[in-house]
Amino acid sequence: MRFYFPKTTSELWANSGILLSSVAGPHFKAILRSEISELTTGGGANTGEPNKHAVAPDEEFNDSDDETDERHPPPKVARTSPAPHAFQEIIITSAAHTTYAALLNYLYYAKLDFARLRSNRPRGPVTTSTASHQVSPKSLYRLSHYLSIPVLSVKCLQAIEAAIRPHNVAEELFGDVARDYGQVRKRLIDYTVAFWDEIKDTEALKSIQAASGEGGELGIALAVARQLSTKRVKREHEEGYECGEVPNPDW
Repeated sequence: MRFYFPKTTSELWANSGILLSSVAGPHFKAILRSEISELTTGGGANTGEPNKHAVAPDEEFNDSDDETDERHPPPKVARTSPAPHAFQEIIITSAAHTTYAALLNYLYYAKLDFARLRSNRPRGPVTTSTASHQVSPKSLYRLSHYLSIPVLSVKCLQAIEAAIRPHNVAEELFGDVARDYGQVRKRLIDYTVAFWDEIKDTEALKSIQAASGEGGELGIALAVARQLSTKRVKREHEEGYECGEVPNPDW
């Protein structure tokens, strides 16, 4: 199967046997067995419509793997590049080439190389020579969640958790991944509550507090405040204080 990326005019190839395996989840299996999958004959011009199956989430997303594609562009290919055999093709418009390359590397070799979260990088341009081989754990989590590959989703979630620190948790907590994915949001809220004394005076949190009344940010702020209140009531109760009213969580 050929994956074609119009944004970077690039391609990736995968053996159908890998995509039909249980480790790849049910999504590709449904596509490969569907009668409406586009079949392109090698050596001929591809003039058919792109495959109608969605193979990446289509919501707006601030994807750092798109930046990786820009810094380390994959080789460009012609839209009608020939192949010596018939193949199925899927057009990928809402996931980065870097993200799909990491997905296929995992499916073939069970290997992952995660990049640092953007919120945890030193300020300034990324100069590491290995950046083109690394994938954002948030981007890959988003894709694996959509494709129903739970084992990979857990690995991505663990990588996100491992990268969280008091100085960057606020940026991640109010980011688009935490907004859209409950498992990520829960882990970040739990971390915030556990390390609140270190987090509450960080510059990142202060800048977000000023705009916390906008949209979903208010709901997340209230969720954190609620858990902080519960935690404080429990702690004061254990210390033998009278808890007549819910304490102020300082937010």
